[in-house]
Amino acid sequence: MLAGSDWKSAYEIESLTGIPADGILDTMVEMELLERRHEGEYEYRIPVTEDWDRLKGG
Repeated sequence: MLAGSDWKSAYEIESLTGIPADGILDTMVEMELLERRHEGEYEYRIPVTEDWDRLKGG
């Protein structure tokens, strides 16, 4: 189950990159999840691979 913060982060990434949030949520397994303990938030890093082009729909 995705947390509310996952949805919020996906939509923030969508607004910055134009990548559809649904695609981001579908590929979260491929993304590295880094916990920011001091803020209690999560940060996502998308690996720079051919998957990036797939995420962009290119």
